[in-house]
Amino acid sequence: MAFNRTALLVSTADGALREITVDPDTAVAAICRQDGGLSAPEWREHIPELAYRKTCR
Repeated sequence: MAFNRTALLVSTADGALREITVDPDTAVAAICRQDGGLSAPEWREHIPELAYRKTCR
C-alpha cells in the first residue's frame, strides 16, 4: 500500500497494482472524462430528491 496526493495504491492478491483515486477533484475530472456526467433523466432516476444540475462542464 502506498499513498500520493491523489490516490491510494494497493497491491491485490494476484500481485496487480490498483490505483484508487481519493482526491475529489481528480475523481470528478476522471468520471467526467470517462462518462460525461449524469443526464437529466439519469439524475431523476438516481437522485430524485434533489433538483437537477449539470455535473460536468
